[in-house]
Amino acid sequence: MKVHVFDTYVTIKDREGHPDMDDTLLEKLDEMLTTYGVPHAFSLPHEKTMEDCPETVLEVAYDSSDDITFSLVYILFNKTYRGVTDKAVAKSMIKVSAKYMDAE
Repeated sequence: MKVHVFDTYVTIKDREGHPDMDDTLLEKLDEMLTTYGVPHAFSLPHEKTMEDCPETVLEVAYDSSDDITFSLVYILFNKTYRGVTDKAVAKSMIKVSAKYMDAE
């Protein structure tokens, strides 16, 4: 049996003005992450997360070595299926780029 331990997770929140993360969207995100080769796992939020951020609906775990790919796929997912604006996409891309520019 092979066990994969993930060292990074993100919380997914329902945001006003965007479709809620239902089973259909979860399947789309799963499909996209799989297509781009990002091993991942979904879970319900931890109790502490729910206390700090009640709008959290889901957590996604993945390996930090896939961080940039996960980030780009998640941005594409939000643009394609949750209707985020081009401005929001650009802001996210700047954050991802800045993170890796600082790492070099």
